[in-house]
Amino acid sequence: MAAGSWVLTVVGWFWILAGSVVTISGLMLVGALFFGRGVPVSGAGMFILLTLVVGPLLALAGPMAVVSAVQLMNRHAWARSYLEVATWIGLFGSVFYLGYTGVTKNDIFAEDIIRGAIFFLFTGAPLTGMLFLLRSDSMRRAIAQSVN
Repeated sequence: MAAGSWVLTVVGWFWILAGSVVTISGLMLVGALFFGRGVPVSGAGMFILLTLVVGPLLALAGPMAVVSAVQLMNRHAWARSYLEVATWIGLFGSVFYLGYTGVTKNDIFAEDIIRGAIFFLFTGAPLTGMLFLLRSDSMRRAIAQSVN
């Protein structure tokens, strides 16, 4: 194993797993439109946004992330760029979700803060780690090495 290729493997497998989860989430959102029990009256706008816009986008972005992860492990530079953009979008979405859930509540209690911290621990922290790995010099060197 060449020096620095462990970075390619770690990031690649992370994004294969994450892309699979994103794909399943997108398909579940699209499926809720067709097989759901109905539109919640108070959240009809959010339901339509999630099922008609976000669901198909996730269903397309997930397989693209998996393909990019495999191509990253094959040392294609474009895959690093795509995964870096996908990481930034995921990190933005994580922070946006935390902000959205905080704004929609009348009162914020300690359990809400703990729940938000746990959510960010499982979403934001791994994505931040991926950003550091994707932008690292060892990643760039590993991609630049030719496959022999």
